[in-house]
Amino acid sequence: MDGLNPSQIEAVTQPQIGVTRVLAGPGSGKTKVLTCRIAYLLEEDRFQKVLAVTFTKKASGEMRQRLEKLLELRQGVEDEMQRGMPAGPESIMEELSEGTEANGGQPRGLERVTLGTFHSVCAKILRFNGHLLASLPLIRNDMPNPELPINLDSSFVIMDQSDQLRILKECLDEAEIDLKKAGMKPLVILNAIGSIKESLSQGIDPFNSNDKRKPVSKAIRLAKGVYPIYREKLFSNNAVDFDDLIFLTRELLDEHKDVRERLHKRWGHILVDEFQDTSRSQMDLVKLLTSSSLFVVGDSDQSIYSWRGAHAGSMSDFAEEFQTHGGKGVVSVYLKENYRSTSNIVRAAEKVISMEFKGSAESRRSMKPKRGSGPSPRVVACKDERAEASFVIDNISEMLINGDLQPQETAAIIYRTNAQSRYLEEACVQKNLPYVIRGGGASFYKRAEVKDCLCFLRWLHNGNDEVSMIRAMKTPSRGIGDVAIREFRTYMEEVNLYYQQHHPTKKRPTPLELLVAMTDAESSDSEPILAPGAPEASASIPKRALNKFLPFSKQMRKIREKASTVTIDALLFFIIEELDLINHFDTISKSKTEFEDRRANVQELRQAAKRYSKNGHAFKMASTGEDDFSETILSTFLDDVALVADITDAEEASTNAEKRFVVNLMTIHGSKGMEFDAVFVVGNEEGTLPSGLSIQEGEGSVALEEERRLCYVAMTRAKTRLLMTWRKEVTNFSNWSDDGPKTVKKDRSRFLNALVGRKGAPKSGSTKSSSLESTDNMLHQQRRGTAPSPQFQKRQISSQPKRSVTPPTRTAAHRPRPVTASSRRSYLNPGSIGRNETPKREPGVRYETRRPVTGGSTTSARQQPPPQARVQRPTPPSRPAPERPTPVTPPRLRKRAPDLEEARRKHQQAAAKITPPSSPSKQSAPPPAKTKEQMDSTWFFPVGSDVVHDGFGKGTVLPPPPPNDTTDLPVLIRFQNGKEMEFCAKGREIIPDLGLS
Repeated sequence: MDGLNPSQIEAVTQPQIGVTRVLAGPGSGKTKVLTCRIAYLLEEDRFQKVLAVTFTKKASGEMRQRLEKLLELRQGVEDEMQRGMPAGPESIMEELSEGTEANGGQPRGLERVTLGTFHSVCAKILRFNGHLLASLPLIRNDMPNPELPINLDSSFVIMDQSDQLRILKECLDEAEIDLKKAGMKPLVILNAIGSIKESLSQGIDPFNSNDKRKPVSKAIRLAKGVYPIYREKLFSNNAVDFDDLIFLTRELLDEHKDVRERLHKRWGHILVDEFQDTSRSQMDLVKLLTSSSLFVVGDSDQSIYSWRGAHAGSMSDFAEEFQTHGGKGVVSVYLKENYRSTSNIVRAAEKVISMEFKGSAESRRSMKPKRGSGPSPRVVACKDERAEASFVIDNISEMLINGDLQPQETAAIIYRTNAQSRYLEEACVQKNLPYVIRGGGASFYKRAEVKDCLCFLRWLHNGNDEVSMIRAMKTPSRGIGDVAIREFRTYMEEVNLYYQQHHPTKKRPTPLELLVAMTDAESSDSEPILAPGAPEASASIPKRALNKFLPFSKQMRKIREKASTVTIDALLFFIIEELDLINHFDTISKSKTEFEDRRANVQELRQAAKRYSKNGHAFKMASTGEDDFSETILSTFLDDVALVADITDAEEASTNAEKRFVVNLMTIHGSKGMEFDAVFVVGNEEGTLPSGLSIQEGEGSVALEEERRLCYVAMTRAKTRLLMTWRKEVTNFSNWSDDGPKTVKKDRSRFLNALVGRKGAPKSGSTKSSSLESTDNMLHQQRRGTAPSPQFQKRQISSQPKRSVTPPTRTAAHRPRPVTASSRRSYLNPGSIGRNETPKREPGVRYETRRPVTGGSTTSARQQPPPQARVQRPTPPSRPAPERPTPVTPPRLRKRAPDLEEARRKHQQAAAKITPPSSPSKQSAPPPAKTKEQMDSTWFFPVGSDVVHDGFGKGTVLPPPPPNDTTDLPVLIRFQNGKEMEFCAKGREIIPDLGLS
């Protein structure tokens, strides 16, 4: 029990007989508790065996490693205690089945533990009882003809998803169901079949709905037509799918009491990890496996797998479902201590999840962070995807340089969908920052649809590239198989031999040129590609194969001619349209969501190509403007693409061989169970997180609440630093057109509103967007009445409004009020402050000059010496005050004045009036001592905003450098030519770019 806190000890030492529910939040040490619980049971109960079920092989392997280390520490004691201890009958069976080396390479006691996933455990149970499978009612009822033999036994084959889809396609053909006309994907029907099996296992008729508001879905109706055929094909081939492993095991234990009792004797203790991810059938299976000892661990706030059947209420319904097991009811233990994250991160995550409409609120307890407060989480608004990626990668680089992030520490960028990774990958390459795609996701340029598009560009660039040639010939499927490609290669060899013998000095035609030459006779505009007398394709390639090549030859001829007249992104669009690749991606996609992801990735590829399109057509020389087939704009683009892909390969290869810093890129689902020192959650805007589909379902819907839990999971991966970004403009890929994707204005995610407050939130549906590329907001976690932290005071701001209200007056004895986000943002213009002058104004108070009138004439404020400052404490409501202060109105964003010089002139006049109002009824009090207000150059030039310099042109503001002796309020600018220069924010060398030129 060393190293366990009281809550963990309470969970580990629960009685052997009974049902225990452990509610464990993020970073509370649930894996440690599970491991210690297993070790505790092995020590307390010398005869019973333990079954521990996880959801992933990774979790099972990690638990086994921890358990081995724990048992090794007690190996000596175990040896002493085992001497003279009689072996039970189950142990004897285990020795006979596993051999004499069962304990040779592992600590004693581990042989009594079975660790595995739900599916692996069920497969073992079914194989051991294979002779009973054919008689199960679930199988008999699913067979369309009860008289047909069922060839299902212990040697059954488990069909993976690709095999299931192949069988489903055969079933659809037999049932004469056209999914394209129905607008359905095969995977949707496959999932519907799984839903039908789930309903039938629960005794529910899936084809009749008693609720008129929720009629039977179209997918279920279509699946009904193929369900019997699909089941017959599986069982007649002695095969089952992954769903069957769960459903058949549940049916087997429910129908055969002897099997159930035998398993109860085999596994006296059942433990389940991540119980919040169980489906209803899996919950039933746990009931059937449990005799008297059950121990489950989970967290309702981390239930994010409803799309694969998980029941979000598994943890909250647990007490009711398992009330009769164990005889003493359900004991709940809360692990509230968080050892992973700082208190600021924990509190921020709790703000997000506490907004949950329903579900786990009754089982939630506030976490107790065991670490210090740490840096405050940050929320940053970015202009678009590119600005977001650049900001995040720059931030990581600066943290490494400044020492805020050590090379041995970890950092992760987490996003909602795979399509968001492209800009992040490119930014990593530009900054020479190594990265790795985690969680099974492929690098952007390695995704199948992206490689399908790129193979045509690569073949155009290098006609001898046979790897690209083969992929291009097979994409989309046009009947050109391996046999036809071999015949084409034979033709290539004949042509090469002819040139070697008759034209040894001439350049031999490439495979691409040979393909295009097949239709030379149909094109009168171009010169023949082949030399006179060269072998013709019609004489060398069989007619059967030639008929497949000729249409493709015409298409590639058009594409080749187009490449010399249009830009790369336009060429990509032409290739996709000419070859009907979008329909191809639709065909190979297993679901509508997968197709949308593929189409979005193709649009992202076009966006990437647009950066290379301003210099001319694809075959134009990148530097000289001459036409050539080498070192062209196309070759530059392909080289950059290859660089990104190669760096990914190198980083993945070196990750295990060399412990060095890499940026981990992953989806939220892929990040489950991981932790990192610094976490950057990107894309936190409405329509991304939460997703557009969940927003359509409305507040409180199952889908929207799962999106909230996704945000919570992403935030709780962070140990020390958390930064969340959102994009004001997002590229919309929903419509495919020659014009490319459209830019859509976005609002900040409703989940972030819980962190930064709704006061600054944009109105719903608003299209207003700041021109700044990023606005930095710090989540200030201090108590009332305390001064803000230096990090909070350096927050970046956008344009500021004029203040026209009368501020509260102050007395000399009155202590200065704490600076708030709204009271501090009084507009200052760099031209209104001298180079060596500090702005002399109090936070939250506006100063002005009263102009004394003498003889009907008014003296200019610049000529009149300012009267003495006089402020008065605001009177409490219970006391009558002769003069009640007017509260300061929070600032509103406004656009910059179109005339910069006029704006400067007005603010210079306003700056000359900064004296507080005088009171004729009371004697003036000496002004209170003013403290120097902390500020940096981002007050005037926010990070990411555009500026103009007379000599260097347009540039972008970078994060400010530290103050130095030579420059007051330094601002760092990166100009379009790549040069970075430092200026004084109060000088006149740079001005904001108002877009007037």
